[in-house]
Amino acid sequence: MATDYACILFGLANEEERSGITLLNQLSNVAGCGYSVTADSISGPEHMASFVKSIFLKAGTPVADCSTLDGDKDGVNDCNDWCPNTLPGVQVSIKGCWIVDVKFDNDKDIVKPEYFPNLDNAAKAIKNIRS
Repeated sequence: MATDYACILFGLANEEERSGITLLNQLSNVAGCGYSVTADSISGPEHMASFVKSIFLKAGTPVADCSTLDGDKDGVNDCNDWCPNTLPGVQVSIKGCWIVDVKFDNDKDIVKPEYFPNLDNAAKAIKNIRS
């Protein structure tokens, strides 16, 4: 995921290098994240451990559970949906892919009348793409 800001992390070698700290803190505030530290403040092992934890072990942005999502509203959760952009209202398989159920007799090419509604629904779904 791309972001439109930078997170500012900076360290100061010593307390005397205060000339730019105000600006860097302001940049951190604008970005909504950031951290400043002096070398003296992280010189001990417990302070360094705290610093590392605060920088690298922050909780990330929670990711939505795909088993609770159904982006194309076809009744198949996004984890199991092999066809995540099926047309609205069409019949789908257990994998979320559009199916048009039409059966023929052996050695015949004639659609049985009971399957006409399935073909009609498929035609309507395709026509609705333009709407």
